[in-house]
Amino acid sequence: MAADPQRIRMTLEEYFQMNDKSDIKYEYHHGYAIAQAGGTGGHSRVKVNLTQLMNEQLYSGPCYVYDADMLVEVAEDVRVYPDLTVSCDVADHTPGNTVVRSPHFLIEVLSPSTESTDRLEKSVEYRACASVEEYALVSTRYQMVEVFRKIRGEKGEEWVHHVYHPGQEAEFASLDITIPVSAIYHRTGVPLIEDVPPLPGPKKSKAVSGNDQEAIEKGPVL
Repeated sequence: MAADPQRIRMTLEEYFQMNDKSDIKYEYHHGYAIAQAGGTGGHSRVKVNLTQLMNEQLYSGPCYVYDADMLVEVAEDVRVYPDLTVSCDVADHTPGNTVVRSPHFLIEVLSPSTESTDRLEKSVEYRACASVEEYALVSTRYQMVEVFRKIRGEKGEEWVHHVYHPGQEAEFASLDITIPVSAIYHRTGVPLIEDVPPLPGPKKSKAVSGNDQEAIEKGPVL
């Protein structure tokens, strides 16, 4: 049986050779290959909507939209497949190019199997990438878009967090565009709000009658 490539530390050159021959897409994180899982129908439709909407907005400008098939370099030893990437660097736009090396904007469409990685490891990697000005996390549990934006002030570079819900327009300031949240989720079946049962808590105390309350205030009869 062939060894699992995810358990073998490899060089970047070895990763490229393995990934080019594999039917499975692998990301590369600090010497290790990580297999990419498939998604649900709702997850796929959100990605299709985002790609179409972004491409319409950026159709004639200097920035190009790439889908999840495009490998993206975010560090010397990190290669990832974001759900959507925007690059505004002409060097990334040659027809034969296979890796985006100057990502400007990135989107991850969250799923139960990837949300932890997208929120933690990938968020750290995206913020550390010098060319990244903004990235977004798009929920598929309910309709919510989170945008993380780099700003430069007196204290240097900082990241600010914005959350957008149905009825609002998500602002992608680094690209100078807005997209209605409802359009992102059009015909996806993703619920408007999170549908989860309430958390368990203390039982409600029994209602106390006026007479009982008076007895409590007076205290026990000695």
